[in-house]
Amino acid sequence: MFKKNTKIVKLLGGMGNQMFNYAFGKALEHETGAKVLFDISSFKVANPSVTSITLAPNISILAT
Repeated sequence: MFKKNTKIVKLLGGMGNQMFNYAFGKALEHETGAKVLFDISSFKVANPSVTSITLAPNISILAT
């Protein structure tokens, strides 16, 4: 399903915790060279058919 060098960071909690988790994921990506995906499965999405969101070429968010 995912490449061997892929890490998943789950975004949970309030805005501050989510920002911290995002910063951690980006630092992890920078330090290890791993592909980092952000899991937002705990969020309620307006369109349930959405399974991923791409914010920018290097930022992928999962909604599974």
